[in-house]
Amino acid sequence: MFKLLLLAALVAFTNAGILGSLQNITVTGQLACDRRSVKNVKVELWEEDTGK
Repeated sequence: MFKLLLLAALVAFTNAGILGSLQNITVTGQLACDRRSVKNVKVELWEEDTGK
């Protein structure tokens, strides 16, 4: 019984890192502010999870 519980805990801890991990994506394009080009700017995109 202890071995089964230990195995279940190991699987749970292993999958916790995979399911809740951060993901990165690279996007190229043009950014404009007030119709002027903006260069060398870091932009962060955030996903809004509505839970639907």
